[in-house]
Amino acid sequence: MAMGNGLMPGVPGMAGGAVTVVSPVDTSVAQLDSMGKGNGDLSSPMAPVPYPFEGVIRGRRSGACVEKVVERRQRRMIKNRESAARSRARKQAYTMELEAEVQKLKEQNEELQKKHVYTNNAIDNYKQLVLANYQRQILNLSLFLVPSLSMTMRKITTVNESERL
Repeated sequence: MAMGNGLMPGVPGMAGGAVTVVSPVDTSVAQLDSMGKGNGDLSSPMAPVPYPFEGVIRGRRSGACVEKVVERRQRRMIKNRESAARSRARKQAYTMELEAEVQKLKEQNEELQKKHVYTNNAIDNYKQLVLANYQRQILNLSLFLVPSLSMTMRKITTVNESERL
């Protein structure tokens, strides 16, 4: 995809600048030698040989410029490593914070369970006291009423007997 001025569009990793390739490799000789055929048949399916970048790079690219690109790439890699380390540290701190909160909630849960058991026991004891008090009141009432009732029954019986006579 050569442009009209003999330049090729930018190559990845070369910051988008245009480069000039001096000359492509003559593939006919390479194909004949590699296939061992001397008949000149170039129609066989052979992988195309790409343009080499061994040619002279003209324009803005020089040895110092390539070094700058490499240096920038290295700085970017270092920054990326540092950023990843910071991210891991943040994640670890967050994980530790969550683990501490989990431990706190477990302790709080245990305390609440103990309070629940204590409260349920207190409610059961109160129910037993109320029931015992109720039963005692019924007993006292029956002890009071039974003699009165028996006395009343005697009176009724005597009245009925006297009326019969």
